[in-house]
Amino acid sequence: MDLLNIGAAGMMAASQRLDASAVRQVREIADPVAAAVDQMLSKQAFQASASVFKTADKMLGSLLDIKV
Repeated sequence: MDLLNIGAAGMMAASQRLDASAVRQVREIADPVAAAVDQMLSKQAFQASASVFKTADKMLGSLLDIKV
């Protein structure tokens, strides 16, 4: 189902963004405020994508219940 792939891809992208932000912070390239904001945005993006994934999973479960 496309929604499952979209949710999984969004979670992966948010996770990679968070990792990149952490690396920049460790290397002291980014200023701490920008790094914190980026990390909060990554967290929210991950949560939104996880919600898409959960909703798609529920929808698929409902469809399977109807079919049976």
